[in-house]
Amino acid sequence: MSRRTSAPKRTILPDPKYSSDLLAKFTNMIMVSGKKSVAEGIIYGALDRIVERSGQDEQKAVELFGKALENVQGIVGYMAGAAFQSDPRNGGDVKNLYKVGQNSTRLLLGAGDLIVGWLLMRQAEVAKAALDAGASPKDVDFYTGKIAAAKFFVHQVLPRLAAERAMAESTDLSLMDVPEAAF
Repeated sequence: MSRRTSAPKRTILPDPKYSSDLLAKFTNMIMVSGKKSVAEGIIYGALDRIVERSGQDEQKAVELFGKALENVQGIVGYMAGAAFQSDPRNGGDVKNLYKVGQNSTRLLLGAGDLIVGWLLMRQAEVAKAALDAGASPKDVDFYTGKIAAAKFFVHQVLPRLAAERAMAESTDLSLMDVPEAAF
């Protein structure tokens, strides 16, 4: 990189299938060794399964995934803001760091739910392909269970991330104000 000029800021083009900036950024995040087509195949396959199971259109599937990702990012953003507000060099209160500690488990569980949802969707994609290819009768129940588990998780667990985000954003320091003798 030249010392004289700074590198120009590159804009990320929206993904070709859904015209979504969010999906394009997520594709770049999970891409390994420059294999963008593999990353796109995983993401598009998962979204196709969401569409198939939920009976909704493709844009709704992108919205469901985007909301889950947005909620986890919101928790991270809140925690980062609380951490920056705790810096006494900038006039912050050190007690704001307690907000980060109170929400660390919430963030880790939310990120885990997002990753588990993604993995279940990948497994459901494999199961659907096996069923379409004519799986043996003894494997049909197994593959059907994989698809049902992914559908349940997407509809029952991922929507809870919005509530977790709301709880993180409403964290206050009232618990930390209780004297230690009270315990």
